Amino acid sequence: MAETRTTTAGQRLGFIDVSRTWAIILALTAHLFNAAGVFTQLDSGSIYIRSFTRMATPLFVFMFGFMFEYVYVPRMATLGYGAVRKRLLTRAFQCYVAYAATSISAVLGGYKNLEHFTQSLLFLGNSRFGNILRAYSVMLLLGPLLIRLRIRFGIRFVYVLLGLLMVSYTGLDAMQLVDFGVFNRPLNILLGIGPLPGGPSIWGALSFYAAGMIVASSLHGPEGSAQVKVGRFYRVSLGLLAIVAVGHWILVDEGAVAAWRAFTGPVYRATNDPGYYTIGIMGSVVMILFFHLIFSRVTTPPAIGFFLPLGVSSLMAYTLGNIVLNLGGRYLGLLGPVVAVAVFLVLVRMMIVYLPRLPFYKYCNECLHFRRPRLCHKPKP
Repeated sequence: MAETRTTTAGQRLGFIDVSRTWAIILALTAHLFNAAGVFTQLDSGSIYIRSFTRMATPLFVFMFGFMFEYVYVPRMATLGYGAVRKRLLTRAFQCYVAYAATSISAVLGGYKNLEHFTQSLLFLGNSRFGNILRAYSVMLLLGPLLIRLRIRFGIRFVYVLLGLLMVSYTGLDAMQLVDFGVFNRPLNILLGIGPLPGGPSIWGALSFYAAGMIVASSLHGPEGSAQVKVGRFYRVSLGLLAIVAVGHWILVDEGAVAAWRAFTGPVYRATNDPGYYTIGIMGSVVMILFFHLIFSRVTTPPAIGFFLPLGVSSLMAYTLGNIVLNLGGRYLGLLGPVVAVAVFLVLVRMMIVYLPRLPFYKYCNECLHFRRPRLCHKPKP
């Protein structure tokens, strides 16, 4: 979500942009297949596609936490708490506006009514394809506090946070069938408890966020040769993978095959099962290791580079993509799955490249940054 260039010592780290782009492509593809009815048509055969697309949300939030650590922790250390707090609160507002825009597009597309729209704004209902933006808004509000604690206590704080989150899964899982009445939906959204299905909860998503911060922390630290830095990155990543694997073994009763099927299907996510979060973290770590292994050694191919704007401007890409799907996603399904994905991703890519050039977009962007729109400025005498 961070729009800052992913650079260290002036050198762009290509594997980060590729990871973020892959996350947004997975998320939008999963939503496209839902909107076009592809998963319904494939029935049980959809598990082969979901084996990839189910990693969309975990990797998306993982990279969100990764960028928090990589960008905002150093920025707070240099610019101070006030500047970073202002930036994060602005981003929280932008995410909430994006969430609201996605919700209203579902009304215009005929999937929701105005009552559902109002409920979604108040965290009393869900948005079609936009719920993760709601979680981002809350995590951005918590961001200044989390970063301040991270700086004060070091990366140990994030390890402790992840441990507490994993320990809490057992207690929260036991409250799945407790009826909280009118608070069922808000508690499901915030903590993943109560009889209503839906996930991931904001509390659970924090585990992806914390895991991303831990991996990104390996890119800081003392200066050294490139080989030393790469070794530190792999040690931290593989160490986290081992810790979460042990947590998975303790928290999840199913065997590996059954757990994977529950993860790729609707069960784990809808019930906020601990297995959704442990498998999601492990899958995200494996993916970023894979992208680092490949794209830290080779130049990003033009075909992949063409879609990098989706990852660099992930908030805009995710919002515009979901608005398109709410308004006309059902018609994209007429093109066939492969052609629909290609056309859809190219369309979103062209929108995020060319829309910022329009005066109206620039006006809205100034408002979203709490700045006086330039179109309203009086000309200088």
